Amino acid sequence: MKSRIYLYIMCMVAVATMTACEDEINVTLGESTPQLTVEGWVSNQTPLQTIRLTISQDYFNNAAAAGASGATVRVNDDQGNVYNFVESDLKSGDYLSNFTGAIGRTYTLYIQYQGEEYQATTQLTRVPPIDSIRVENADDVSPGPVNVSSGYRAEFFANEIPGAGDYYRIKTYRNDVLLNKPGNISVFEDTNVDGLPFILPVRLSINPISEDGKGYALGDKIKVELLSISKEAFQFFEELETQTTNGGLFASPIANVPTNIQNINPASAKKAVGFFYASAVSSSEITVTE
Repeated sequence: MKSRIYLYIMCMVAVATMTACEDEINVTLGESTPQLTVEGWVSNQTPLQTIRLTISQDYFNNAAAAGASGATVRVNDDQGNVYNFVESDLKSGDYLSNFTGAIGRTYTLYIQYQGEEYQATTQLTRVPPIDSIRVENADDVSPGPVNVSSGYRAEFFANEIPGAGDYYRIKTYRNDVLLNKPGNISVFEDTNVDGLPFILPVRLSINPISEDGKGYALGDKIKVELLSISKEAFQFFEELETQTTNGGLFASPIANVPTNIQNINPASAKKAVGFFYASAVSSSEITVTE
């Protein structure tokens, strides 16, 4: 009996000790130094290329980032062509130029802004065609690597092209609206199995992400774009997806996403963030019907 009383007393002491150690910790984040942020993409699918320049802001500032106006922006390719960008009258920080990217070309972005010069280089690589998109009632298919338990599940088909070292990004639109949740950032590397279809998780990555498992509905238009990207862009989007879905008890500390935007003057304290990349694009679309 005495041993039980002793054990009870020791347990109560331990609980009291742990409770006494629960201190409230208030973390104050200081103001960050504004940085030039670059969103640059050259495509072989559109004759109008856009470079978006904004200014970074504090972590808890939910306002739209201000456009970086007054910059000088141009893109050179490895064939000696120079494409000058002009700032849009409609949106501050948007810089536009009329040209179409070409597979195999290397593109270098130059930016002059507030006395600093930045640059980044990327290559526009090949992409396979999308053969088809298949839509099935979720009740008629077995559970797969995506949570679609009601409505319709979509799957696209494309085959790997010969050779290794290809990287891709998938962009999916539902009724002309980009699926843009953090989990919708879909990038992958080829598996070096020439001529075979992409693996199932890749083919199913075009479905909506929802906690209740709702898929597409009748009448929905699904558009899928397959973009070729560089290895560096693959690593950028992979880290971006990791950071934007990072959460929970065992979340990793927030880290800077890598960038290929470099200040030409290595001694300058002014840095830029964001990414510049080029893509060949193949696309396909379908409307969900019974």
